[in-house]
Amino acid sequence: FPSRVQVVVDSQGRVLSGALLESSGHKPADIVALDISLKKIYFEKSSPASDSVEIGDLLFHWHVDPSFITNIVEQIP
Repeated sequence: FPSRVQVVVDSQGRVLSGALLESSGHKPADIVALDISLKKIYFEKSSPASDSVEIGDLLFHWHVDPSFITNIVEQIP
């Protein structure tokens, strides 16, 4: 399942706040999704006369690459 984060964005394209709306079921992934949403994502500026905020959802779809799993102790035939 994806992590779903709702963000509030100002007219300059900066994320003002965010909240985890749906968990992926994996807490570390949800923490990273919220961190990325709040600190690393910027949007285009809206019209210069606008002082409004926009609200939207970000979906983070997580995938596992089996070649990076290092704790397998037994091969399954």
